[in-house]
Amino acid sequence: MARTVLLKTVGGDFTDACCRTAFASIAQRLESRLPELRWRVYRGVTTPDVYAYGTGVEDVDPDRLDVAGLESTLQERGALAHATLDILVLKASFAGASQSVRAQCHYVVETDSSPGWEGELFRWYDIEHMPGLAAVQGCVGARRFINEGRGPRSYACYDVASAGVITTEPWLAVRQTRWSDRVRAQFRNTRRTMFRPLVLGSSE
Repeated sequence: MARTVLLKTVGGDFTDACCRTAFASIAQRLESRLPELRWRVYRGVTTPDVYAYGTGVEDVDPDRLDVAGLESTLQERGALAHATLDILVLKASFAGASQSVRAQCHYVVETDSSPGWEGELFRWYDIEHMPGLAAVQGCVGARRFINEGRGPRSYACYDVASAGVITTEPWLAVRQTRWSDRVRAQFRNTRRTMFRPLVLGSSE
């Protein structure tokens, strides 16, 4: 089962250059345990959040990562005072109507659900919601993960041609179905964040 390392910093205030330096240090620290790991890093468009996905190994073993130990080291150094590490498990992936377009933004929806609603939430995502959004022009691709760490447990992300894609009529029409209304009423601890890619190794 393929897993992805998710590093989050929420509420930090870093320049792009500072982020690049910090993540270069993280990658170096992880190299002895997971030398194949490669990062894709994103910054919030209107928020100071920074999310990074570590991929490149067939199955990331949380025990090999020593998540708690790595978090403590990062926080003690102060480079990423609010850094946390989670493990994501890929559950579904959909090619977008604009899959040949370069994504300029990355939209993430994290949520828990009311007790007893998780199965319905996942069915809605896989049968109606994600295929519908993936079919909208401007959507490059959509993926659904389970967050095995702190959560929220449901982790859905969309690569889009621009931030404005999620405000277009076709996108909103997919969100405004009866099934959507029924399931979304059971969302709990929800976070929606629009990101832009941060290219490591670039200078400002």
